[in-house]
Amino acid sequence: MNRNPVNEFREYVNNAVNHSDQGTGADMLKEALTRLHRETDYRIILPVHDEILLEVPEDEAQQAKEVLKTIMLDVERKYVTVVPAEAEAKIGPTWADAH
Repeated sequence: MNRNPVNEFREYVNNAVNHSDQGTGADMLKEALTRLHRETDYRIILPVHDEILLEVPEDEAQQAKEVLKTIMLDVERKYVTVVPAEAEAKIGPTWADAH
């Protein structure tokens, strides 16, 4: 097998960056989940990659959407300082409908 040192180096660098990004994303999600649990009474149904699925009474949906977005932005700004923070929250009767 013929190994190319340049390609191997690129692969190592790519893996190092990817692992760092994935780890930071996981840390941000865990912190957001912890804050939601401590600061709200919302029922956390499921974290999916970089999403959090909540179940709340319909009359609290808009407020929950704003709280979730605020927490996600606060956490993201703590970890990511080079690019602007973005977060999106949607309301729907099911997870599929909210996508």
